[in-house]
Amino acid sequence: MSFVVATGQWVLPESPYALWIRGELDEHLGLPERLRVEVIGGEFVVAPYPPVVHAAILSDLHEGLFRAESRDEGFPW
Repeated sequence: MSFVVATGQWVLPESPYALWIRGELDEHLGLPERLRVEVIGGEFVVAPYPPVVHAAILSDLHEGLFRAESRDEGFPW
């Protein structure tokens, strides 16, 4: 997977948070559905969604941690 660093600017009628709460932010950004947008430290970060295998790996990790906790009440996580 490759990543491209790009900069840009959106002029929004009000705060991104207010638009997001009302479900209007996507309309103002005009990005394709296959991209996700996060606001981190006041900056927009646009990235593709992770592949399905990413969720499978997280699920395996979650199951392993759950089993470890079930066997040992002193498990640190």
